[in-house]
Amino acid sequence: MNKIITVSLLTILALVIFFAGMGLGVLYKTQQDAAVPVNSRSTDKMVSAVKALSSKLIPPTIAFGQVSKIEGRNIVLSFNGESIIFEVNDNTQIFDASPGNGNAAGTPKPLILTDIKKGDYLNVAFKVLSDGTIEAQSIYVVPPSVKI
Repeated sequence: MNKIITVSLLTILALVIFFAGMGLGVLYKTQQDAAVPVNSRSTDKMVSAVKALSSKLIPPTIAFGQVSKIEGRNIVLSFNGESIIFEVNDNTQIFDASPGNGNAAGTPKPLILTDIKKGDYLNVAFKVLSDGTIEAQSIYVVPPSVKI
């Protein structure tokens, strides 16, 4: 009878060790998969794209949308469910292109950053900098009727 108890206990102990090892193996594999770096090929492509877009060969690009948030010197512009953040610096030119702004027809009125409000529609000429920052070079506040 002692032999049966000993064999049973050894069998149970072996099963416990087996399942514990299996659990640790799964945990190890999960941690190993989580530590895999971003595909270096994708990273290289992103770096190349930012480098190309920040080149002096690429002229500023235009974005249109509605101001959804202003945080310090950053403007979040949204359109059709997508958003982009523009950094506004001291050299960014800002104008009101709305008709009836008190200036002669076709002459935009100069503004400052604090004149821009949430809900305004903007055309932003921007440039991607070598560090990936999206810098506004000029901003035109346009009337809502200009919606695309």
